[in-house]
Amino acid sequence: MLYAEYWGYDDRETPEDETDDEHLYFIRWYVLKDSLNTNAHSGEIWLFDPELQRIGTWDLAQLPCVDHQDQPDGLTASASGVRHGVLVRVPVSLMVTPGEYLFMVHAVDDHVAEEKHHRRKPALPLNAQILMPSLDIYAPDEALEFRRGCQIDVRILVRYYRPGDVVRLWVDGSLKADLSSPFDVGGRFAKFRYVWDTSQSSRGAHVIRVQLLRGRRVIGHPDTQRVRIFAMQWPEPGIIWGGFNMDPNNGRIHRGVDIWFSHPDYNVVGFPTKQPIQDAHEGIQYAPDTQDGSGGWRYWLRTTEPKRVDLIGERDGVPVYKTRYVWTYYAHLLTHPRDGKREDNSGNAETTGSHLHFSVFLSEDTNQPRYDSGECEDPIRWLEPETFYVLTGRINGAGNGVVVNIRGGRVDGRVKTPGERFRVYIPPGTTVTITPQKVGYTFIPSSHTVTVNSEVVEVNFDAVPD
Repeated sequence: MLYAEYWGYDDRETPEDETDDEHLYFIRWYVLKDSLNTNAHSGEIWLFDPELQRIGTWDLAQLPCVDHQDQPDGLTASASGVRHGVLVRVPVSLMVTPGEYLFMVHAVDDHVAEEKHHRRKPALPLNAQILMPSLDIYAPDEALEFRRGCQIDVRILVRYYRPGDVVRLWVDGSLKADLSSPFDVGGRFAKFRYVWDTSQSSRGAHVIRVQLLRGRRVIGHPDTQRVRIFAMQWPEPGIIWGGFNMDPNNGRIHRGVDIWFSHPDYNVVGFPTKQPIQDAHEGIQYAPDTQDGSGGWRYWLRTTEPKRVDLIGERDGVPVYKTRYVWTYYAHLLTHPRDGKREDNSGNAETTGSHLHFSVFLSEDTNQPRYDSGECEDPIRWLEPETFYVLTGRINGAGNGVVVNIRGGRVDGRVKTPGERFRVYIPPGTTVTITPQKVGYTFIPSSHTVTVNSEVVEVNFDAVPD
């Protein structure tokens, strides 16, 4: 009986293009015997699909024989028999259907002179059956984007599974996992699972790719799945202060973050700065024609399609995601956004200084959420990855309205405290000098110089009335 051994997978050095990939099969062994010591006139390897339709043909005279130092001598015969083992390259496009495939050796003798009708006759054929496993990824496709940071539940179905098979998974060409323990096995089927954390993934399209390993060799047809990640760009270069807070027991509720502009060439001499801002994402804009007492000049921006926000469980074995439209809110602008988008101190920012208030809200439909009661999210979950450390402190004895100057590196600005504490977010490794000011008070010490080299750095001052 002929045996077809899976020999490997060749991506033709073009891993991004699967159309030219090939499976390698070692066809072993077949023996050509001829009582007259005559080589075969011709011979072929035939491949049949699970429906017994012939889908491939290879010339034995052209295939390298592993038994004979890769010489193309697959038609050599003798009275005692010559054993051959040849390598066959099968395009992956021929083996996309799961099931049993059949290789057959078909040889024709060269006995024209001896055959009474002077015909060449086929030798007794040899055949081998193989079970071609396949993999199917049934993670959600790229129809809707995932929020950066959303966990993606990747499920892989393996047909014609054998115990010991390993599913190898890549994302964008980077190996993420070798999965050896299926969570469900039934007959010839097995299901594997991988949860991909996208918190450090960039915005745009990403490719998940899986292959099956059997005995350390790649076998079967690989599968790929494209997904899209949604992440916002920063509306302006800056540092964050007035961080997100939805806990009424932890100070004033703040449905967003305040972004305080910083730049190495910028020197704060007063308010406002009128720094240009940009939309954090593409979408549909809604801008009121009048100011209000809180946000001043402001506008909303909604995504044109909903996003997959969070993995919330599964239903009937299928992952389920929370899906919402995403709204961003921009407040304290200089003018109506149609006249140019610049930060300022309109609305209630007149007492806190020029900055941009930035919020993220979610909605099940296209109706604009209410600022004071909508489904609100921490914007840091949505913005492109950037690392900040916390610089915080207490100013004892001066009450509200202390102006805290913070300068150093690309940080050069000031905040006005809403209470005795201040809190800002600083790029790691920045050395800054903190100087508090308020008419009628002297501060001890007059300033602190610190390097923000840990996740939380705290400095404190005491205020003494003049």
